[in-house]
Amino acid sequence: MRVLSLLAVLLLAPRGAAAQGAVSLTPVSGADGVFEVVTVDGQTVYRAAGAPGAYQSYVYFQADGPVPDGEVYVAVDYLDVGWGGFLLQYNASAEDYAFATDVRGTYRMDTGRPRTAFFRLPDADFRGAQNLGADLRLYSDPSVQLHVLSAEATAEAPGADLGTAAASFALDDRIVSTSVFHWYVPNGGQLSGPWVPLEGRVHWDGTVGWWRFQVQQMMAANVDVLYVHLIPQLEFVRVNLFRALRSLREEGYDVPKVAPFLDPLITWHDGTPPDLATEAGKDELASHYVRFFEQYFAVNPDQHSADYLARIDGRVVLDTWHVFFLSNVAALTREDLESRLRGALDHPVFDGGIYMVTTGLNNPVFSFADERVPQFEINAYYHEVTHNGITAAQLKGGYWDQNVRDPGDFLPRDGGGPYAEAWAQVDADVDRVYVESWNEYDEGTGIYAAQPGAGVPTGTNPNTDVWSASGDPFEYVRTTAAGAAAFNETPALGARVLAHTLPASVEAGATVRATVTVRNEGDAVWSAAAGFAFGPVGEAAVGEAVPVPAVPVFDGVVRGRPVTFDIEWTAPDVAGTYAVRWSMLDGEAPFGDELTATVEVTGGTAAEAEEVEPAALLLIAPNPASSAATVRFRLARPGPARLEVYDALGRRVAVLADGARAAGLHSATFEAEAGGVYVVRLEAGGVQASRSVTLLR
Repeated sequence: MRVLSLLAVLLLAPRGAAAQGAVSLTPVSGADGVFEVVTVDGQTVYRAAGAPGAYQSYVYFQADGPVPDGEVYVAVDYLDVGWGGFLLQYNASAEDYAFATDVRGTYRMDTGRPRTAFFRLPDADFRGAQNLGADLRLYSDPSVQLHVLSAEATAEAPGADLGTAAASFALDDRIVSTSVFHWYVPNGGQLSGPWVPLEGRVHWDGTVGWWRFQVQQMMAANVDVLYVHLIPQLEFVRVNLFRALRSLREEGYDVPKVAPFLDPLITWHDGTPPDLATEAGKDELASHYVRFFEQYFAVNPDQHSADYLARIDGRVVLDTWHVFFLSNVAALTREDLESRLRGALDHPVFDGGIYMVTTGLNNPVFSFADERVPQFEINAYYHEVTHNGITAAQLKGGYWDQNVRDPGDFLPRDGGGPYAEAWAQVDADVDRVYVESWNEYDEGTGIYAAQPGAGVPTGTNPNTDVWSASGDPFEYVRTTAAGAAAFNETPALGARVLAHTLPASVEAGATVRATVTVRNEGDAVWSAAAGFAFGPVGEAAVGEAVPVPAVPVFDGVVRGRPVTFDIEWTAPDVAGTYAVRWSMLDGEAPFGDELTATVEVTGGTAAEAEEVEPAALLLIAPNPASSAATVRFRLARPGPARLEVYDALGRRVAVLADGARAAGLHSATFEAEAGGVYVVRLEAGGVQASRSVTLLR
């Protein structure tokens, strides 16, 4: 039985209506899948039976109708009670009860709220159910009690891909990075550490769901780049990180970018280090970077995947730790690596070359190092190095490696105070901040959310320490977020509209209920308590502002995270074409992208329709236009008029008129840098009118 991935997706609300052609799945009991039907908060729940630590592991399901073969999607509504996760097993044409490939996953996060898990089942074959005639089964650890509300199967994918493009870094950008390790499975890898994760070490299981929670924490910390450990052991866990990044991007998250962090000491610990004066040695070294990118692209095949590889100055970032025990280090050149990456990967992202990051304090390093960063080289809260005019500062929350050496070195956390003081040392001369590290467990340097209180010493180490002076599991996440916001050049407020479900037409006077997905593009955390909402804007605004929904764990919507709003808009009683304008609001002040959707309102009286007939107000010629179009509008009486142009994504690209105008005919010229379909919107005399124009340039 091969494990491909696991777990569930964290949504802001449970799913709505069943998908078209969906087949309901009904739980059935079995010897190792007994469940109870109970009522929790007024909802009927199929709950795994048993006692804490010995819950029944499986819930079996039978389909209430025929399920198509091939690629099938399963949605499971469940009540999120307790920490943990679950897998889905199903009949596959290749093998029985393969683990489901999970395209979207996260931990059950003990919020007590309904959640939905989406699973993609490739090569499904439900004609030969093996167990009790059941078609599939949910599986969890005996420590996790499943609370299933309902389940269904469909051949339709669960929603649109909201992935977006992302810009690379300029050489002078301020960048916050951290190192990320992948040696975590429930009973393997690093098992002993002084700071127990918030969810318990056993739940650091290396799955997609676990990685999603880690990435969300890193996003909450305003981290820009992940230096991902590159060793041959437990590589499938690293691949699960790549799957988690893809699943988050599908949902509209602007995740941190990744770069490979080669660890020569561990990689060649049990073998012969490569001789970099030989072609074979150069091939061996390059092969580890190549494998990283092959794994990444294998599970990130979309058009935007290369955007989320860390690039500086147009060059793909590579990182390496100590190379001093490799043979003939000086013999390796930049071209040696660049040519091998281009030859092996055949991807245009490598045409720009590489940007090499190396250790900052230990020599030798590669002669072509572009940037040197103190990485696991010094036991200090703050240390900086300048190389090639780039100043990189290493920040460390603490260090307690009694699980590696007895009694071990010790750099106390002292409740988080020294780490905050280290951030205070970051000044205008610093170009890069490197946080050491995100999840190094044995050595106790992690920034991840941990159970607050005293550390857990082993061996003969007599030291004691405190994670957080305030008892906050997210002590270092919050300190990093605040320090990064003060350091980086990201504005506090920013928003990007990703998708909406406003209809193209509606009856006059009807109330439209729709959803709008917006991503936080700034460092400020959105919450209702902080006064953030999504609401109508403009003089003709219609509708009520919707406060930001509660987001568990992170106390709001952090930078890079999307949030979905349920909005209402009541159509005017007069027929015509209207531009519906909504925006994020900080109090009453709009910011970020403005959603402008053109809605055709039908019905109303003929006389009323004539009064606002768009053709009488707004004319565009030529249309289509090769490079420029003339926009004419007529005012029945003098007054203010505003003429704006929006692109296909709803972003305002031009204001052609704004201010008082006399009655009669007026004109303006619209030109655009890029061809495409644009919407010209006129707001005058209490009337809104819109026309589309196509530029062919």
